[in-house]
Amino acid sequence: MTVSGRLSPVEREARTILETEGYRVTPMRPCFVSRYKPVNLMAMRMPDELIYIKLRQTARLPDDPAALAEFCRDDSRLLRTLFPLDTEVFRLKKEIWVRPLSGGFCCFEILPDGMHAVTHDRSHKSTH
Repeated sequence: MTVSGRLSPVEREARTILETEGYRVTPMRPCFVSRYKPVNLMAMRMPDELIYIKLRQTARLPDDPAALAEFCRDDSRLLRTLFPLDTEVFRLKKEIWVRPLSGGFCCFEILPDGMHAVTHDRSHKSTH
């Protein structure tokens, strides 16, 4: 399911952030005929961290938490369905990184019953 082909500018930017944090990053291939990617990147940091990351772009980040949850609803549901459990080897995380046109990322970890903001590289905008 991984691919070594071209990355979009947003995927490259996210990969750079993760690599500076010590993650080994693998781009993911589209899984459906429509070329939709349920996950853009898989990031692993030894000894036990694994993150599946869905990247989204938007003109403007929703201000209201309910609007943000609605914006991420379908991706959140898909991530919970595709990657439901931790493994004995890895702490599995699922995240959606939203990039507004103004730049930077706002990162959210997907939990069984919702989502919460997480921070990655501090030199980038990454919380809401």
